[in-house]
Amino acid sequence: MTDSRLPGRWLLDARMEQLSDRGWRIWTNILMYANEQGTDGLVPRTAFRFLHAEGVTASTLDELCAADLIEIVDAGALKVRDWVGMGQERAVRVEQRRQANRQKAQAYRDRKRPPKAGDVTGDVTGLDAGQDEDRTGTGQARLSTRADANADDPVTSWPVRVPGAPT
Repeated sequence: MTDSRLPGRWLLDARMEQLSDRGWRIWTNILMYANEQGTDGLVPRTAFRFLHAEGVTASTLDELCAADLIEIVDAGALKVRDWVGMGQERAVRVEQRRQANRQKAQAYRDRKRPPKAGDVTGDVTGLDAGQDEDRTGTGQARLSTRADANADDPVTSWPVRVPGAPT
């Protein structure tokens, strides 16, 4: 997700105060478009339809140029003057932060993922995966009960006392 910044200092900035409502809306939409598209303040003429529902007029562009916020460049595109000075981040920095966040999230998911069978058992208990330690005193490790066991498998389980049954 990208964001466009409207610094608090603009509240008292004469350039911003003198913008018409239409000019202000187009100005903020220019910032949002350029941030979202990663163009570092460049808006091609074909994207003007995203800046205002009723279109971008020549008089509004003149207003923004007079306020020294934009300049008209090749093929009628517009460019924000001093992109970084306007409080915006360069696209390369946004992408670096996104990549770092992806790596951080992946590392978190990797840490939280439960270990696969056999990954840790032998290291901790000295038994093979699927075996439990001897709790009966017979000196033999037993096989764990598995829900997916075949009828031919020698699967055992711990004795369980059934309530109400004789002891």
